[in-house]
Amino acid sequence: MPAKPKVYLESSCFIEIAKHTVGTDDQSREQDVWILKRLLMACKNQHIEIYTSMLSVAECQSAKPILDDRVKGIFKALLTSGQYVMLVQDTILIAERARNLRWVHDINCAGPDALHIGSAMEMECEELLSFDRGILKIAPELEKLGLNVRIPRDTLVLPARYRQEKLDLGVTEEI
Repeated sequence: MPAKPKVYLESSCFIEIAKHTVGTDDQSREQDVWILKRLLMACKNQHIEIYTSMLSVAECQSAKPILDDRVKGIFKALLTSGQYVMLVQDTILIAERARNLRWVHDINCAGPDALHIGSAMEMECEELLSFDRGILKIAPELEKLGLNVRIPRDTLVLPARYRQEKLDLGVTEEI
């Protein structure tokens, strides 16, 4: 049985899903949110694996001004229910990968971004999906290290059956 594709969602992806759900999103990201929801469905159906750092749980608390009880419920369902993503616990190996982006590879990025990147690399994800400008800016350097960084609409790991407009998978599309 072939290995399931692995994708890493940086915290900005979860924030965009929440914004879309409550109607405060950037309309130009509608296609990205659609893809993110399909990725989550594919993970729930065990066709792919989705990872994010424990850091995402903390970073989503800054989703102002939309942080109401409904949004908190979305974050809890997505990040801590165990249905959609696997949380990556920071370890010394991940911290060293994050540090070595600068020390070894001369890739400069913010500490939280480096931890996301280190987590994705440690979990051997094919892609890291993000809207974060700092991460997207260093995408070419990260690709040289074997990590493809993309905005969600450009993902290559979403199985073809999930790219269809209407899905008949016996599960609800609402997340």
